[in-house]
Amino acid sequence: MKKKYFILLFAACSFIFFAYKAILLHKEPTYTHYKIGCQIYNLDFELVNAFNGFDCLFLKNGSIIMAQKDQIDYYTNKNELIWTKKIDSHHHIQMSNDELVLYMLGNDYQSFRGELTRFDKVVSIDIQSSKVIAEWSSFKHADELESSAGWIYDKNNQPNSWGNYKEKAKHQFLHFNSINLIPINKYGYSNHSEMSEGNLIISAGVSLVLFFNRHLKLLKAVKIDPSQNIDFHDAQVTEHGELLLYRNQFPEKSRTALQIFDLFSLQLIWQYPPKLSESKMYSGCCGSVQMIEDQKILFSDITNGGSVYEIDKTGKITKLYTSTEIDLKTGKPKDIFKVKKVNLKNFFSKGWN
Repeated sequence: MKKKYFILLFAACSFIFFAYKAILLHKEPTYTHYKIGCQIYNLDFELVNAFNGFDCLFLKNGSIIMAQKDQIDYYTNKNELIWTKKIDSHHHIQMSNDELVLYMLGNDYQSFRGELTRFDKVVSIDIQSSKVIAEWSSFKHADELESSAGWIYDKNNQPNSWGNYKEKAKHQFLHFNSINLIPINKYGYSNHSEMSEGNLIISAGVSLVLFFNRHLKLLKAVKIDPSQNIDFHDAQVTEHGELLLYRNQFPEKSRTALQIFDLFSLQLIWQYPPKLSESKMYSGCCGSVQMIEDQKILFSDITNGGSVYEIDKTGKITKLYTSTEIDLKTGKPKDIFKVKKVNLKNFFSKGWN
């Protein structure tokens, strides 16, 4: 009897072990596609689908949010328009983890210290109703930003990449380029409210990054570099609680680099390339960066036309894609301003193919 019981127990344990092993071997992938603006590519960089707009969000229920310069459209998975909202937006849109709230960047032109000046807005929108939930303008918080971040507005010392807005206003107070969510991080940082999951980090130009809660209350402004005339086009907090930046410019040289800082001491932890003098990158106007699986880094570069790289922490290139479209003005591959690796399994399961 005991022998029979032992055999049954052994068989049950063996079944559980191999079933668990099978689950591990068939673990769902973290990412399934690349997103470049409103274009979707598979992991071999073959174009899967393309939609209208400068940036798109692909929801798990199969619906799509498409952002254009002066409006945002929301479509069902059957390509039926749910709503259109006339609103001035630029660069980047983002949504909350529960896919209920849309976050967008906008422009705000105001008279400031005697001159028409461009300011930035952050707007949150209810995705189902299209109603504005909250709005934050750097114009209304100009004094707060100057006093809390150790930064003083200087209209005569601004990044060269800001010139494309001068037809409306000669000067800009700041220039927001990206908006990302704070992830769950391994260290918690329970005593730092800005590090809560689902909060927002925004790259604000002139070496500033800003932290907001979900209600668009400014929690913290951090100045990364004492120089004024440099620009960051992307900023994210990694799962290790570090600050990853796409640094477009340095005051002394036309160079671009990727950098990781300790978020609290602001000590430089990692840089690509390790020596700035060895950098062959100069993407003065744009760029994006993302920490992906196995602590690899995904980024875009327009030095010699639009390219996408994946590198490991040693700087070894593990994947390279160059745009197959040619810019007729330059003769180079068409620029790639922003690339992100995403998981679209649920999106495609709802009807898009």
